[in-house]
Amino acid sequence: MKTVLTKNIRQIKSGQVGYWVLRWYDIAGHRRSQVVCKDEPAWYDRHGVMLKKWKAELDKLVARVEIELAQKKTDVKPDSMGLKVFLDTLFELRKHELAGASLKRYQDTARYLQYHFGDTRKVNTITPLDAAQFKAALAAGKLIDATVADKKRKVGDTSVAVHIRNAKALFNYGKKTMRIIKDNPFGELSGACKNASSWDPISREDFTKLVNAATPNFKALIALCRLAGLRRMEAYHLEWNDVNFETGTITICAKDHWKPKDKETRYVPICKELMDILTEAHQNAPEKATRVCPRTNPMNIDRAILGTINRAGLKLWKKPLHSLRKSCIQDWTQTYPLTDVMFWAGHSSVDTTQRYYTKGSKENMKRASTESLWKSTENSTERAKQDSPKESADIYDYSI
Repeated sequence: MKTVLTKNIRQIKSGQVGYWVLRWYDIAGHRRSQVVCKDEPAWYDRHGVMLKKWKAELDKLVARVEIELAQKKTDVKPDSMGLKVFLDTLFELRKHELAGASLKRYQDTARYLQYHFGDTRKVNTITPLDAAQFKAALAAGKLIDATVADKKRKVGDTSVAVHIRNAKALFNYGKKTMRIIKDNPFGELSGACKNASSWDPISREDFTKLVNAATPNFKALIALCRLAGLRRMEAYHLEWNDVNFETGTITICAKDHWKPKDKETRYVPICKELMDILTEAHQNAPEKATRVCPRTNPMNIDRAILGTINRAGLKLWKKPLHSLRKSCIQDWTQTYPLTDVMFWAGHSSVDTTQRYYTKGSKENMKRASTESLWKSTENSTERAKQDSPKESADIYDYSI
C-alpha cells in the first residue's frame, strides 16, 4: 500500500493549527486518510526547517500507523481492486525485476489504460469486448490526450501492437501472480504487428563501409552489434574482462549499474572478423581501460550512428543498431542450428528468433529461381537434421 504524508492547516478560534495526515488509496481505488499527529511549532528552527530529531519521530509515527492499517485489513476484497491501485501495486512488486526502459514502456501502456477505463474501474469487470474497444480507441487516436509528449500525435500501428502486448502481460501478471483476475481480457487479443518483419538486412559490403567510416569510439560498438548480435546496451556496457580471446567467446552478464534484458548470463561466439577488430581495439585501448566501448552519453549513440551512416554514403535504414543485430542473427540461422542461435541471441524461445529476426533474402530468391528444385529439397533435408535439438543439447558451457 503506497501512502503519502501531507500537512493540513485548519483555522480555529484561537488561530491556526496543523496536522500531519497520511493518505492512501484502498484496493477499490477509494481515497482514504488518517491523522498521524498534531504539528508542533517546537519541531522547527527559526528558519522554519523541521529539526532532525522531530523528523525521525514523525517517521516512526508514520511507520506505526502504516503497520496498524495493514493489521486492520480494512481494505475491500482483492477481486474488487481498482485499475489504478492494481497497476500501482504491480509496478511496486516488479520495479526490481524490470529494466528502466521496460518499466517505462509498461507505464506508458498503464497511462492509456487508466485514461480509457478510469482509475476506479474494477479490473475484474474488464471484459474481452472492453479490451477490443480499448485497442480500437487507441488505433483511432481517441486516447491521444493521454500522451505525455509535447506534440500530440496518433499512435502508430506498431505502437498499438506493443501496447496490446504490454496490457496482455500486465493482466496476465494479475491473473497468475497476484491472483486477482480470473480471466485475462487481453488474452485472446492479437498483439502482433503487421510490419514485424519490416527491417533492412545490412550486407557485408555495407557493414565494411560503415566500419571504415566509424570513429574509434563507435567502431567496436558497430562491430559487436553486426558480428556478435549484441543489443546496443550490451555492446555499450561490455568490458574487456567479458572478452575471452583464448576461447573466442563473449560473456554477457549483469554489472553493478546495469543488467541485460533477459537478466541471465549467456555466451556469444567471436567470429574471425570480430576477433580482428577487438584485438586491434584492445591493443589501442588506454592503459587500465576496462570498457570495450569508451564511455559516452547513451543518448548520443543514435546521433553518432546516423552520422556514421551518412559519412559511409549509405541509405539510412530504420533502427540502425537493431538492424545490425538482426542481420547477424539471420546470418547465424543460415549456418547454425536454431537452438544455438536462440541462446546466442538471448531469446527465450526459437519462435522469437524465427518470427522477428529472420526474413527472406534476395540471394535465396535468386538461387531458387536458377537452381534445381530437387537439389534444394535435398539440401533442406540435411539442414533439418542439423537443426535437431539433440545434436546441440550439451554444447552451451563456453566458460570452461
